Amino acid sequence: MALSRFGTFRDLALTRSSSSDVFPDTPSFTFRGSSYSSDAIEFTSVETADRAGAPLDSPSPVQAASMSRSDPQGSIPFLSIADQFVAVGSGYPPDVLKGRTWSEIAAQLRDASSPVARAVLGNANRITAAICRATGDAPASVCASSSVRGLAGR
Repeated sequence: MALSRFGTFRDLALTRSSSSDVFPDTPSFTFRGSSYSSDAIEFTSVETADRAGAPLDSPSPVQAASMSRSDPQGSIPFLSIADQFVAVGSGYPPDVLKGRTWSEIAAQLRDASSPVARAVLGNANRITAAICRATGDAPASVCASSSVRGLAGR
């Protein structure tokens, strides 16, 4: 959600978390095989394993150093924004998505008062605010919104 405010994904695919995850079979998506374009930011994803645990990608040495420095336990998801802001974990309780289909989640995202929207959009606003801080509030079309400015401490 946060990244879609800055650019466009192509071929983002739906998936589910692992069946053996703490929150098994949670509706999700995969960046694998997708592309992202933005005039404002660069995005690189590293998916280390598929939902069955089979190895996929390895972080670059720079990414691995950032992960090791910021989260020695190796939690996922791990998000680094310009190596200035780090988020470890989903950013909201994944059980808010439990038992829901992707269509139900999308419908709830259109209702700002729903538990899904409060969790997902709240987290997207925090990530957006961190990106805006890292980019010096660019682009203004994204970073000037009151919800983002408030979270960015401006």
